[in-house]
Amino acid sequence: MRVPFILLALLMFATTLHAQDSIGGFNDDAIDYYIIKTIEISGNKVTKRPIILRELTFQEGDTIIRTSLKEEFATSTNNVTNTSLFNYVKIENVTHSNSEVTVNIHIEERWYLWPAPIFEIAERNFNVWWETRRLDRTNYGLYVVKENFRGRKEKLKIRLQLGFEQNIVLDYSIPYITKKQNSGLAFGGSFRQNYQVNYATENNALVKNEKADGFARTRFSPYLQYFYRHGLYKTHRVGLIYENINISKDIVELNPNYLMTDQSFLQFLQLSYYFKLDRRNNKAYPLTGYYFDFKATQNGTGIFKNDLNVLFLTTTVKKYHHFGKRMYVAGSISLKASNNTEQPYYLNNGLGYRNSIRAYELSVIDGQNIALFKFNLKYNIIKPTVYEINWIKKFNKFKSIPYALYFNVFTDGGTAHNRFSDITNLLDNTFLLGGGIGLDYVTYYDKIFRIEFSTNKSGLSRVYLNFIAPI
Repeated sequence: MRVPFILLALLMFATTLHAQDSIGGFNDDAIDYYIIKTIEISGNKVTKRPIILRELTFQEGDTIIRTSLKEEFATSTNNVTNTSLFNYVKIENVTHSNSEVTVNIHIEERWYLWPAPIFEIAERNFNVWWETRRLDRTNYGLYVVKENFRGRKEKLKIRLQLGFEQNIVLDYSIPYITKKQNSGLAFGGSFRQNYQVNYATENNALVKNEKADGFARTRFSPYLQYFYRHGLYKTHRVGLIYENINISKDIVELNPNYLMTDQSFLQFLQLSYYFKLDRRNNKAYPLTGYYFDFKATQNGTGIFKNDLNVLFLTTTVKKYHHFGKRMYVAGSISLKASNNTEQPYYLNNGLGYRNSIRAYELSVIDGQNIALFKFNLKYNIIKPTVYEINWIKKFNKFKSIPYALYFNVFTDGGTAHNRFSDITNLLDNTFLLGGGIGLDYVTYYDKIFRIEFSTNKSGLSRVYLNFIAPI
């Protein structure tokens, strides 16, 4: 029994000598860790240094296993890029004597002030508007956004809009109000007026009132949010919104349940809690990683006359995977559930708004309970490339144009359970399935252009255009 013990002791002693030799710097190749001596940042003319450091998986003085350094740099690069504050992010290291390194972070800031005219469609998506191409279903005005306000990732938005929907919007968000950079606030509000509103759903299409002299609907919605960011990837948010809605007598007559029980006026408080876990490599167009969120929204607190009592629970899970040299696969599941109390049409949004089944972009499927899944297989035709416009010298933020092109094969499926469905809405309370092929073009400032040919369960086939990532 003594021999194994002696051998073990000799082995431990030899290992200790080897470790001491490595730490002493006699054999640099044997160093299995790095110490981050300093972090140098260049290119941040506006952005404050703590905003960038907040996104790193390491800080000055940290010890990192040598084989993990490349992965730490890649993850931190994605984190900084996902702030949407920079066009390009590059992280490199300079090795000093022994095991100390200096980390150099090179960034190119985006253009942060966007005073721009508004001209946009007032439909659920571009494909619905293209069916009629009516210019009176558009909005116009002035939109001013100050990104990265004060260099602290704050955002100020002012919107003055006329046209189909007239509104005034003011939003201000402060991501960090504490030294630890984990708590933030957002507040603002909107005042909106419409001559026409979608007052009902028939044949799985929205029905609008005829334009009258007065406004069909007026809304006033101030809000306040508090959010807590735990670590790098988890966010909690608590929100409070006051909703004040007035509709014309015409809308009440057309749909007595628009605000419930023949009401032309409704006010209520909306309380919400939201949790998000985001480990995607790129928020605008993710290719790897995963995502999860959960939201609970209580509409009505009982403090107002004829108050609501409508609870929504929603959750989404997304997974992205890279296999092969240029192949990617992605899938998602979204669920929505609500209590069984009668709900006003104003809140009865199902599929066809923010969540759509591809190949059913022209349809609206209302429901209080929803299940939706998406699957995407894509091939990278043109790898992410940067095109330099050399004649643009004074505007460095625009002279480098990144672009990439992907070919997609996809299928979506889902259902919306509607307790108050009209008999003409044949797509309600049934399982729907669609699929097809498409091309995605991705360029700078998170812009995406998708063209897809798809067919649905009913046999309808056509080409659709979209401007956000499918999953």
